[in-house]
Parts: sequence; C-alpha cells; structure tokens
Amino acid sequence: MSEFDKFAKVDSAAALAKKIMDDHSVDEMMRCISISDKCYDELRSAMKKFPRMASPHEGYAILKEEVDELWEQVKRQHDAPGRKVNMYTEAMQVAAMAMRFIHDCCDQNDKITDDTAGEQTTRNRSNG
Repeated sequence: MSEFDKFAKVDSAAALAKKIMDDHSVDEMMRCISISDKCYDELRSAMKKFPRMASPHEGYAILKEEVDELWEQVKRQHDAPGRKVNMYTEAMQVAAMAMRFIHDCCDQNDKITDDTAGEQTTRNRSNG
C-alpha cells in the first residue's frame, strides 16, 4: 500500500469517525470504519483488475449485476449455510462498484461537492 493510500484511508476514517461520534456508540463507529476500510480495499482491488467504466450505461450495468448477485443471496433460505457471508461479500461489491461508478462516471470537471450532491439528493427526494 502506498503512502498516499495509507493517508487517504486514515483521513477518510477520521472524517467518518467524527461524523459517527456525534450520534453513535464507539462500537458502532468502529464497525462502520471497519466496513469502510474493507469497501475501500474492494474498490482498490477492482481498480487494479478492471479498466475504468467506459460510460454511465456500462457502470449501471456493472452495478446492476452486483445488485442482482446480492438479491440472489438475499432470496436464499434464511438458514442456508454461508448465506450471511455471501450477502456480506455481495453487499461489499455493490458498495465498491457504487464508489467506482462515482469515480469513473461522474465528471469531476463539474466540481461536485458534498454540499451540491446533498442538495441534488434533497431535490430528488422531494420530486419523487
């Protein structure tokens, strides 16, 4: 892992910790940081194995495929061996591909910020 990757993980984990500490227990905060770290690792692995998503349509297809795989695990019999582990694995891949979609398909020249993305989400919720 490069020094940049180490710094990025620490910085994002610290920001996440600050947000969670306001409303949640330390145990919940640590669990969220652990999930975030594993999701980041899944994303980095996918970025090494596969080229950029060529278009939003391709990104959507990839993300939908991952969601469909998660859905297959969700539908399995509740006491099926390995069901929770498989759901976790598929959910982690969904999260990583959602992050990859944002990374590859959302034009960074638009200077999307947390504030503008939040405003758009609010508008979408009120319109739908």
